[in-house]
Amino acid sequence: FKHLAVPDGAAEGDATELVFPALRVYRVRYGSRLEGVLRSGNDTFTGGDVAGAQVFTTGDNLDGAGGDDTLNIVSATAIAGVPTGATVTDIETITINSGAAVTFSTATGFSGLTSLTSQSVATNTLSAAATTDITATGTLAADTSDVIVNGGKDVTVTVTGQTNAASANASLYSVGATTAAAGNVVVNATAAAGADTFIAGTIAVTGGTTITVNSALSNTTVAEGNVQGAVSATGNASTTAVTVTQQSVAASATAAGKTAGDVTIADAASTSTTAAGTITTATLTNYGDSTINSNALTTVNVSGASGTLGITAGALTTATVSTLALNTNGLAGTNAMTIDADYTTLNIDNSTAASTIADIITAGATAVNVSGDAAIPFTDQNLTNAALAITVT
Repeated sequence: FKHLAVPDGAAEGDATELVFPALRVYRVRYGSRLEGVLRSGNDTFTGGDVAGAQVFTTGDNLDGAGGDDTLNIVSATAIAGVPTGATVTDIETITINSGAAVTFSTATGFSGLTSLTSQSVATNTLSAAATTDITATGTLAADTSDVIVNGGKDVTVTVTGQTNAASANASLYSVGATTAAAGNVVVNATAAAGADTFIAGTIAVTGGTTITVNSALSNTTVAEGNVQGAVSATGNASTTAVTVTQQSVAASATAAGKTAGDVTIADAASTSTTAAGTITTATLTNYGDSTINSNALTTVNVSGASGTLGITAGALTTATVSTLALNTNGLAGTNAMTIDADYTTLNIDNSTAASTIADIITAGATAVNVSGDAAIPFTDQNLTNAALAITVT
């Protein structure tokens, strides 16, 4: 590791203590292993490549002791995991920077860690304990590069790139597939320019207290269009809200087209006949043909260019929700909405920009209340309950 001076004449296997200001004491075993104990202060271990080999290696034992300490791991080559037998204690922050792929798990063998950050140009696979925030970033060069994150507290994934000359992108941005995050999850994905009708990678998130997905395209060729990848957001017992924001621009002689992908939002208890759900709010800005399913759902916010939308109140034998707030703003497209019959009251508020709903379909609503400061015409409606009353304010 840098910053650790080896005395003249030291042989492999020898050990000594190097004492520095601010009570920093490093115990170094020369050769293949590093043992560091820092007594106080805010300290940094930095391990880069030496003669093409990674410095953080088998048997390293690092202890940050007091202070707010950092371990930087930097390599031009792939980082293929935590070295065998390595332990890291009381180092609060780990930052990884690789010129290739990264696979790194701090779920075991690490204590005191609160932040794990990894940047790579290829597949980035990370996991950590529920007390550690995870940040995964990168400009991914290959269309098959994935970002896979499991565990952690607050998780943020920010990726760009993924140019592909083919029609579909094989990449996957996944959070929580095997172990959900304990806190909030945010995925920011921007796919680079591709051939006409290029489809960006899939985004799949499972769990987290809230799920936020921002998907974008950077294509610039006019009269051609690219499509954002499908988004899947599946709650766990802690998830209360899901927000998905995409881009939408019609392709023309002066504009590159950007089409929103399909979105699937499902509560963990969406198929249960007895278990209470937790997702109460779903927000979609620009979306393809999409579905929302939660027996706790009370609020849906939709805006922008939109496809069809199915809203289902789970599968409970006895429904626990009966009123749905449907808030719209600048909604347009082939956007027929099918709303579960469990909702007997629909409160539709359209504000800021005029909206159009192609069709609204429900057999359960006995009261539909329409309000807001902007117009919202219904091209068609199939409100079939015989007791229906519509109020417009």
